Amino acid sequence: MASGTFNLMPIPTSRPIRISIVIPTLGRPSLCRLLNSIESSIFGLDLEYQSEIEIVVAGDSRVSLSHLPTMDFVRQVSSPGPGVNRARNAGARASRGTVLWFLDDDTEIFDKDVIQRIFRIISDPQVIAAGGDYRSTTDARFAERGYNAVCSLWRNSAGIENREILLGGNLLVQKKYWNLAGEFDENIEYGGSETPFVQRLNRIASGEPTLRVIFDRSLDIFHRPARRGIRGWLKVALIQGRRRADTVSEMPSLKKRFSRSFQALSWQSPKGILALIIFGVPFLLVSQIGARHFR
Repeated sequence: MASGTFNLMPIPTSRPIRISIVIPTLGRPSLCRLLNSIESSIFGLDLEYQSEIEIVVAGDSRVSLSHLPTMDFVRQVSSPGPGVNRARNAGARASRGTVLWFLDDDTEIFDKDVIQRIFRIISDPQVIAAGGDYRSTTDARFAERGYNAVCSLWRNSAGIENREILLGGNLLVQKKYWNLAGEFDENIEYGGSETPFVQRLNRIASGEPTLRVIFDRSLDIFHRPARRGIRGWLKVALIQGRRRADTVSEMPSLKKRFSRSFQALSWQSPKGILALIIFGVPFLLVSQIGARHFR
């Protein structure tokens, strides 16, 4: 991958860091697009706020750091093994911020004010974690749009009462609660990998009435999943079904899931709903097969 060209100020060494943006990566070209979008968002901030942000890119062990873009304002760390959760943990351990914002390398910030909103959210000490949804770009392929709709539907319908399930590719958490929750499970490499961690955060919050895990649509980001053929998406559905069957221990009642699913549908565009029907329904059916027969 060619090195990126960025203009942000170098990583501060003396001022305390409030937000560490942690990006696990497989070295995909989309990483540069994400970093560019972060740069645009940070440039809109006052210099004081800029100096309170760091970016940590955690390369999967299958990727050489020399193949990642080199920039003054980005710290690079190497994961000790394969899997997104190992990379997330490696980046979080190396970070200096009091708040961690996990973004996957196939996402992109589309709203330049999102980091300003994050500063407002983390000013409330009662919020221990927050996250938004995945959105599709206007030029997204049909399968990409359908997969994002499935992710949104899953995230919303899997919540229990006021306990939110958040997406690992767009997750904001106070570092001390990342530690208390026991970090991400490094034995889970694919499919619902963040769910047990978010459930542990919810249990921490439920033990103290003043603490909250929140979903906030002002934190929505673009998600551009890798292009795959039919066989590729079938493989993803089977693996995710198997992994979710292994990891998800808390689910709301069927009635609650239906009501929250309809709520999630109200956020989808007509194209998103169509993609969910044509792509998402078969995807979810194959995922169920994976959960029941391939464990």
